[in-house]
Amino acid sequence: MAVNGNPTVRRRRLGAELRRLRLASGLTSTQVAEQLLISQPKISHLENGRRIIKPRDVRDLCALYGVTDPQVVDSLMRAAGESDRQGWWVAFGEVPYAVYIGLETAAAAIRSYEPLVIPGLLQTPAYAAAVIAETIPQSTPEQIATRLEVRLRRQHRIHHPARALRLWVVLDESEAVVFPVVTVEFPLVRSGLCISVEALGRRVAS
Repeated sequence: MAVNGNPTVRRRRLGAELRRLRLASGLTSTQVAEQLLISQPKISHLENGRRIIKPRDVRDLCALYGVTDPQVVDSLMRAAGESDRQGWWVAFGEVPYAVYIGLETAAAAIRSYEPLVIPGLLQTPAYAAAVIAETIPQSTPEQIATRLEVRLRRQHRIHHPARALRLWVVLDESEAVVFPVVTVEFPLVRSGLCISVEALGRRVAS
């Protein structure tokens, strides 16, 4: 399995749809496994998004479930063909929170409560670099630069022209004023953050 080979949103959605179709057909996962001569755990893994779903798996399951609409079958098979497509973050190597990024990338809206730090989606480059360096002190400059690039890339969702993220954030009042790990850089970071949030507010208001 690849480093970032955890279940993706695409696989979970497809698996959930296949489970819905199975339940609608009145079949249990054990009955499906027996008829297709495969193991019952494989059916469970497919439906839970824990296993890559092949287009031929979708074809066989749709036939067994009595799905005859060719448009539905074709759509599900196309989804299966894309279910193992890797996300943009794979290019950055091992990302500890890859599953979260996958969910965040696919989300239409996010609600967040951050009592300690400004959330990553709103951090300025200087602020983010300071947080990374302080919270992971053993990181090399190269590792900090990589993590910073990943964090800033995540922010593209906020300004995506077609799929702009709807974001609600609740911050501790003191967090909007000071962040203890930022020292000399703080005035610049704070100013940049205020500008970023103000610009985002104007965008949402418009």
